[in-house]
Amino acid sequence: MKDIYELVPKEEVPSEVVDDLDNFFSVCIDLCVVYYGNNNNSLSEALPKFIKNEKKPRYVSVDFQAGANAHYVTSTHRDNNGEAFEQIDEKSAMNISEEKLKSGEYFDYRFLKTAAELVLLEEEAKGNLRVREFTSTLMTRLDVFLYNAECKFMKETNCRYENEDDYLAKVFGISEESNETQLICIDSSEVGTDVLELMTSVVSRILFDYRKKQKGEKRRKHPVHLILDEAHRYIRKDTEYIMRENIFEKIAREGRKYSLFLMISSQRPSELSQTVLSQCGNYIVHRIQNEIDLNYIYSVLPYFSSDYVNKIKQAVPGEALIFGNCVPMPLMVKIEQASPDPNSKNCEIDKEWFKISLHDKNN
Repeated sequence: MKDIYELVPKEEVPSEVVDDLDNFFSVCIDLCVVYYGNNNNSLSEALPKFIKNEKKPRYVSVDFQAGANAHYVTSTHRDNNGEAFEQIDEKSAMNISEEKLKSGEYFDYRFLKTAAELVLLEEEAKGNLRVREFTSTLMTRLDVFLYNAECKFMKETNCRYENEDDYLAKVFGISEESNETQLICIDSSEVGTDVLELMTSVVSRILFDYRKKQKGEKRRKHPVHLILDEAHRYIRKDTEYIMRENIFEKIAREGRKYSLFLMISSQRPSELSQTVLSQCGNYIVHRIQNEIDLNYIYSVLPYFSSDYVNKIKQAVPGEALIFGNCVPMPLMVKIEQASPDPNSKNCEIDKEWFKISLHDKNN
């Protein structure tokens, strides 16, 4: 940041612009120091060494060399008034650097926009004047997360978690010591599509990482099943999908090795990711009459013959075609009526309108 600031031709720029830029960098540096990752308060403890009465951070001088040869200079420096201030020593600086690079730790979301702006500013200083054009979509998505009211619940700080394992233990009841929780239902019916994509992907990625860390026999104990209703809302085949690197595709390909299994339910199979659909081992197909959906299933599943297509078209409510590893051959089955009945009956429109007509006549 100091190098970028020095590139500004201060003699050719109005003084108020230079002052604004100086204030901007001061705020950016302050945010970087305070919010740069989960580092066990190492940065917070180091912060007083950078700050004098005017609350402006001091810098660690670095001799910029190749890669790991970067060397932290440690000495006592004097400010413009000749007053000495203490600079962080090499050991503390390296400890902080190591802390913030640990895997499984994440940056505070408030740091994201600042970090992105700094990177863009540096690229522009290097002459890459179209960098903002190339990253406009990314920045728009970031702004949606930061300023969209629907994302507010994801940024609340009432509950603090030390790491992923602590989050899974407190929210889902999943831990190595206890696995008492058998079934967890997450109601996302009131959540917008964009927020739903982000929320389900993050939770699924945390679960995948947790299962992947298990070693030996632990990997085969306490399996986790993800059951996704209306799966076409967040397991899309669209190439412009916001979550292009879809975690659900990774779970479909690799989850079995880590005892993480996926069950998806959808009324629009043609909108599902081909990777996820083709990786499924078993299928239960209810009545489908939409040709697009039927053709999509036919194209993705090579052993899905035209005979099965006709059976699915002619199926009545409650009937389904089952095929896959769970049965020796495809079976057409009649599924028992649920007890108690779910509240899923259709409205009898003609009767309801007739009731309204009679009511109007009587009045």
